[in-house]
Amino acid sequence: MNNLEFGVPLPGIGPVIYRDVVVLDNDAKYEGEWKFGTIIRQGKGKQVWPDGSIYEGYFVNNMASGTGKLIHPDGDIYDGEWRDDKAHGYGIYQHLNGSKFEGEWLNDK
Repeated sequence: MNNLEFGVPLPGIGPVIYRDVVVLDNDAKYEGEWKFGTIIRQGKGKQVWPDGSIYEGYFVNNMASGTGKLIHPDGDIYDGEWRDDKAHGYGIYQHLNGSKFEGEWLNDK
């Protein structure tokens, strides 16, 4: 997780604690910050799913929220803003074949 710096919480999310890799109920692996005293992913982190998808960025209440990058198993990449586990706000979606969409997203569309 070399691209993220840990330890400084985002405004409004409260104190966080860093934990090494934890296997989640869906067999995904998460490394990063958790809301202090809870099992809520909150702050900066990296999650890897069994299918090979990788998300690296910010979480709020266990969901991708803020800025982050999702690499799909087929090599497609979305890099941009997230809200409630959905691409939301400005972002770039790049397909493995080189085609891309750059612009505003609303609830994953």
